[in-house]
Amino acid sequence: MASLFSCEIFSSKARVCAFVVGALLLVGCKPASKEVAQPAVVSVTHPVLADVPIWREWIGTLTGMVNASILPQISGYVQSQNYDNGAFVKKGDVLFRIDQTLFLDEVDGAAAKLAEAKAQWQQAEYNKNLYKPLSADNVVSKQQYENAVLSAQASQANILAAQANLSLAQRNLNYTVVMSPIDGIAGIASVQVGDLVSPSGKVLSEVSSVNPIRIDFAVTQKQWLEQEGTKNGIRQGAQVDLIFSNGSIYPHPAKVIAIDRAFDLSTGTIMIQAQVDNAELLLRPGMFVRVRALMSMDKNVLTVPQKAIYSTQGRFFVVILNANNKPEMVPVEAGAMEKGSQVIRAIIPNSVTVDSRVVVDGIQQAMMDSARGDATLTTIPYHSEKAESSKSSKSSESSESSGK
Repeated sequence: MASLFSCEIFSSKARVCAFVVGALLLVGCKPASKEVAQPAVVSVTHPVLADVPIWREWIGTLTGMVNASILPQISGYVQSQNYDNGAFVKKGDVLFRIDQTLFLDEVDGAAAKLAEAKAQWQQAEYNKNLYKPLSADNVVSKQQYENAVLSAQASQANILAAQANLSLAQRNLNYTVVMSPIDGIAGIASVQVGDLVSPSGKVLSEVSSVNPIRIDFAVTQKQWLEQEGTKNGIRQGAQVDLIFSNGSIYPHPAKVIAIDRAFDLSTGTIMIQAQVDNAELLLRPGMFVRVRALMSMDKNVLTVPQKAIYSTQGRFFVVILNANNKPEMVPVEAGAMEKGSQVIRAIIPNSVTVDSRVVVDGIQQAMMDSARGDATLTTIPYHSEKAESSKSSKSSESSESSGK
């Protein structure tokens, strides 16, 4: 009996194990459920016909209309600085004073020499007038009279020389007061009180006339020929925009005032000068700006949002959806940009028209799907960031009004 009972238990366990193994095999052999890929969602827009301005830019340097280097006309020790560094000064304002002691002595000495020369001339004139009648009466020789005449003339010449020396001494004394030759901004002084300065030494300071202020920039020969000299773009009186390093545009347009006579042989460029109002003194000499000029208008051309253009290895593409929402990559030429849009020209005639649906957002996914050949996409209309921000702004204003 025990033996029979053991066999039944073993038989029962074997059946259970066989059932479990069979169930596992059935589960393992069950085919996996196939996941259906959802079509990608992309935003699309139609190309727009527009007139697009063609701009060209150059790097310009700001400088004063007049930049006066302040140099002493005489040698001496700086006695005082009479302006604040970086202050606006007017023509005739005193900038520096140089010690006058030596020059006062020179004036006094020259004045004494002049007085001496005048006294000698008076003596010579007296002798000349004395000898004249005596010579006529043969009391004195004609030679003595002629010597008296020549002595009087020499004394008169000595007076002129003494006057010139006195004038020079007085001028040198005046040079001890260093004044601004123009209205403008005076730079930080390069000397200090007690320094010995001279005409051959370093510049004491600089004064720049900055309202209006001048912009210098160079145009290459190729650019000059492309704009046909002064027929288009850069010409006398043309307006140009100034763009700062942060991308902002100076509110006042500049005007071209001078075009150099010749190209620089070392650089192959011709120098252009423009000027612009600077009443707020925002612009300072030494600043760099981008100078932008309107060259021409590209009329009736197709434009798309700039981010709708894909670039790779120097080639440009847009992704267009056909009637079945299948993406196709179309090669294009990329042109000028204006306010977030860019000009495109179809390389294959009529491959892009105003009726084409161009992918803007989701362009990477659309390109991947276009490689598969059988992909379709879900589309939504494209709205520019400006339109979205304007819409949200109006919405917030409306909610605020309703809350009130």
